[in-house]
Amino acid sequence: MKLTHKLCGAALVAVAGVALAAPNTTKADTMNGKGHIGFTESTGIQTMTDNSTSKDSSGDTGTGSEITSNSTLTITDPGEFGIISVSPLEFKTHSVLSASQETFTADLYDNGGNKMANFVTYTDKRAENVRATHKLSAKLIQQFQTTSGTQLNGAKITYNNVWVNDYANAVQPSSILNNVTVELNQPSVFINNTKGTTNAGYGQHDVKFGETAGSANADKSVTLDIPKAQNPSVIAGDYNGVVEWTLSETL
Repeated sequence: MKLTHKLCGAALVAVAGVALAAPNTTKADTMNGKGHIGFTESTGIQTMTDNSTSKDSSGDTGTGSEITSNSTLTITDPGEFGIISVSPLEFKTHSVLSASQETFTADLYDNGGNKMANFVTYTDKRAENVRATHKLSAKLIQQFQTTSGTQLNGAKITYNNVWVNDYANAVQPSSILNNVTVELNQPSVFINNTKGTTNAGYGQHDVKFGETAGSANADKSVTLDIPKAQNPSVIAGDYNGVVEWTLSETL
């Protein structure tokens, strides 16, 4: 019995020793301090420039020259979201059709003596919480026709070698289609952008047709096709069409 008692006493002494050491533990307390930084969006559109990365086929591109409004080119400020400008398409004057189907190329846009690739300029600077997606599309809303109403039946425009130039502080859009055909009253998509984790599509952009680095093809990248089967005879005259471009928030 005495042995049992002594063992129990030793155990009690050891526990007491641990209890005496506890008051030496270091205490710690924490509190968070906050930090803040804010950015405001600049107002107005950025200066539009010819941002081609190589010379066009005629060799007279002045890279970096400013693009300004004139009698054929309208530049608008849509605010944080919208289309800024669309270059007019000039398919020039030709003799009446003789082939089974005629294909004509659009001339380069003449920016006051500086010829450059045709383009569409748009911006998306909406707040991050609402800027999830955007879509750029186009359709013919007026077929090519004379002032008296004679049409080029079934005519369609094809945009080739599509690429996007991003202005300062902009992020390249996602899902850019390389070749797109635009027909009467049938919307065709050029860009299906999803912001994702990279903030894709933010800022001001030029959608260019031809003339990416190393490719002198701007004067061959927009074509007008006129099917002979639907136009057995074409009367001489001036034919004008209208392409409607749309930037929408949803895909």
